Amino acid sequence: MLLLVSSGNPPQLQARAKLDPSFEAIDQNGRRVTERTFQGKPSAWFFGFTHCPDVCPTTLQQLTTSLDQLGEDAKKLTVVFVTVDPERDTPAILKEYMESFHPSIVALSPSAKDLNAIVKGFAAYYAKVPQTEGYTMEHSSLVILRAADGTFAGTIDQHEQAETARAKLQRLGRG
Repeated sequence: MLLLVSSGNPPQLQARAKLDPSFEAIDQNGRRVTERTFQGKPSAWFFGFTHCPDVCPTTLQQLTTSLDQLGEDAKKLTVVFVTVDPERDTPAILKEYMESFHPSIVALSPSAKDLNAIVKGFAAYYAKVPQTEGYTMEHSSLVILRAADGTFAGTIDQHEQAETARAKLQRLGRG
């Protein structure tokens, strides 16, 4: 059961909320994955898109640095990048994009229906924003931490010190 609190702003997760959306997606290697793929192991979830000019590449690079610094402890958790722009971010595009980041990060390209399920299940946010030429995407910038039992375990904010973010990932991996 996911517990959400909302006061007109994007929903906020409460401690011990269950993060268990049902979904299917294709990862950057063309493999079909579902929510079951990520069960039983702690994970860190980040929502973004490959055309993002700053937040996404910066956050993914920070996660990469943290995973590198964790060494063997990095194997105890899964980092998942979910595109909020599956219209442009095909698995092939994600594969190329993810070559710049830690090789263990899993990038997902879900259908629009499955994207909505994942976003709702993690109390995240995204919106397509029309521009003069094309569009861009607004999205949550937090990394959402999920314990091995599927419950909410915290967040990492893009403005946190690298040491703090790394410590949170290390604690998450150690359970």
